[in-house]
Amino acid sequence: MNIARVTSVPALVTIGLLMSGCDGSAAVPDSDPAPKGEATPASDELLERHQRDCDKVVVYSSEREVLKQYRLDLDEGALALESSVTLPFQVQYVTPNATLRQLYVGSSDGATNHRLVAFDIDGTTGALTPKGMPIVPSGGRIIHLSIDPAGRYLAMAHNVTTRATVAELGPDGSIVREVPQTPLALTAFFPHQAKFDDSGRTVLVPGLGAAATATAPEQPGSLTTFAFADGQLTQKSVITYGTGLGARHLDFHPRLPLAYVAMERGNRLYAYQYGDGSIGSAPLFDTTTLLEPDNVRTRQRAGAIHVHPNGRFLYLSNRADATVAGSPAPGTFIGGENSIAVFRLHPRTGKPTLIQHAPTQGFEARTFTIDPTGGHLIVANQSTRNVAGADGAVVTIPRSLTVFRIRPDGRLEFRRKYDLGASDAFWIGSYRLPG
Repeated sequence: MNIARVTSVPALVTIGLLMSGCDGSAAVPDSDPAPKGEATPASDELLERHQRDCDKVVVYSSEREVLKQYRLDLDEGALALESSVTLPFQVQYVTPNATLRQLYVGSSDGATNHRLVAFDIDGTTGALTPKGMPIVPSGGRIIHLSIDPAGRYLAMAHNVTTRATVAELGPDGSIVREVPQTPLALTAFFPHQAKFDDSGRTVLVPGLGAAATATAPEQPGSLTTFAFADGQLTQKSVITYGTGLGARHLDFHPRLPLAYVAMERGNRLYAYQYGDGSIGSAPLFDTTTLLEPDNVRTRQRAGAIHVHPNGRFLYLSNRADATVAGSPAPGTFIGGENSIAVFRLHPRTGKPTLIQHAPTQGFEARTFTIDPTGGHLIVANQSTRNVAGADGAVVTIPRSLTVFRIRPDGRLEFRRKYDLGASDAFWIGSYRLPG
């Protein structure tokens, strides 16, 4: 049974990307040593070049059911498209097992067909090879998945059936089975993430909820905490949010006991005390993600969230894609913010301070990635929209990947944008090759 089609692509096509330095173990080529306490420009340059050469980063980006693999060049900020795989259905979310060189993909048609698929990652090229047989998740569509630090289990969020599930992995990284949950690990309405903490003993599940309609009341947003042991999820606590608020994703500070939550409904950033598997009952910090919080347009929402590996900055996407049905052209964008909000984090308290809104140069930044070296941020603009200019002319802005350089002060510097085809750019992530 073929679960994926693998396609090699000549490395002539470039799209923005990154590469970087090694982890301090790099050696400078033979040269006369400098006197103790003195540095030489030549040796510094050689060391920097060696570090860039020995550290290789690939970027994976989906376009519907196709998952593409690019090689990143740090010096040029260019990405060479090297290969792709085709999943059974549209890519939903992806997570790597860095130690065992595997990649796990949730794939779904959004209706009745759903798969969890594993791939081996070639440690030299980043190319993907199907590994074992896919499984059919009992919870349906996998909207998010993450791996425990030991690499033994995957936690999965299922937005349609409002629950979390777990898959067991073998010693070789293959998918062994789905672990039955007794009782079911039920969540509140529309769970959007299932994220292990660094201990691997807790899984946090943000819930989006839903706004009220003419026929149904509001479904409140939530944040559910599960204890995790031997493949079993046991609910510990639930935070329920008020009207108009719903959580999408969260990320942890690498050093401070803090969890940052992107409130999709409400366009807020919350920061919670977090430690030993317990989250505070109320946020320590609460701030808007928008440039114009008093001018919120239809379908204005917060999106993905990532703390920089150095713990000094946080990045969060603002998304807007609402359109009008009539003139000047069907599908014309009605306005809103599509940007990456950049926050500086206080070194002792972790308090976020908004320092920049960087336009994404496209629409609906559903996901973005910070490369493992911390040097670049790449946005996947999911949607194509028409925009009416001042002269009344309508211009089509296609789906795209937008590449930013991350400056030392955390601010983003636009480098380039690459237009994509007609398929949704649903997920993007970056991965350091083990060599």
